[in-house]
Amino acid sequence: MTNRRNRERERINKEALGKVADFILDLIKLIFAGVILVGIIDMSVNTMLLVIVGSVISVILFALWYVVFIRSKRKG
Repeated sequence: MTNRRNRERERINKEALGKVADFILDLIKLIFAGVILVGIIDMSVNTMLLVIVGSVISVILFALWYVVFIRSKRKG
């Protein structure tokens, strides 16, 4: 009985981690698109700083996405 419950909890946790991974990937895409759009619009911001900060945040989120994605696909 408890083994069955544990398997059900693990399945639910993996589904939730998969949704979180999708959300993080969407955030990465939005940040990247924002950097591109601000560069195209040519607003009065430091473009180099914007690209650097956007890239660093995207890389950090990509690393987080990778960890969450691997955990959601791991065989239990």
